[in-house]
Amino acid sequence: FTAYTDGNNAVLEWSTTSESNNYGFEIQRCVNMNSDFKRIGFENGNGTTSEPRSYQFVDSDLPEGTYIYRLKQIDFDGTSVFSHTAEVTIGLPADFELYQNYPNPFNPITTISYSLPQSGHVELSIYNVKGEKVNKLVDEYQKSGKYDFQWNARDWNGTEVSSGIYYVQIKALNTTQFRKMTLMR
Repeated sequence: FTAYTDGNNAVLEWSTTSESNNYGFEIQRCVNMNSDFKRIGFENGNGTTSEPRSYQFVDSDLPEGTYIYRLKQIDFDGTSVFSHTAEVTIGLPADFELYQNYPNPFNPITTISYSLPQSGHVELSIYNVKGEKVNKLVDEYQKSGKYDFQWNARDWNGTEVSSGIYYVQIKALNTTQFRKMTLMR
């Protein structure tokens, strides 16, 4: 069970490897851990199946703030179990940060994410272990917010790079940050 933001929406995703007597999933939300969880939606289950199933629920047009979600899986006989919680924050990021890419190790595509608490010029580049610039993904002025970019393990010319260690570097807001990435072909 995971949650992430898409603008002012919280996107909740979960999957099952199989289901037995599954009536469905009640989606619950609370604003902070001192408040009670409230039902905000329901997704029907698939009864009994040995097939994997994926689910998604979008909590739309949320005001700025932090939201905590959980699922209440309910069987046809009324028994239920709660999932772990997942948290999202809607609004402007508080800090400038380059997050660890995912997946890592990767082959051949990885997602690189960062947050900008204020607008500014951003450069996002990929380097090899020799310190040579392999590619530049971003070189532009960007508004504050959270950004995700995919790197397809190709250099400036579109040629696939070899397996190994690479570094992603971000320069913005008079700060530079690096993260180590591993490409395994």
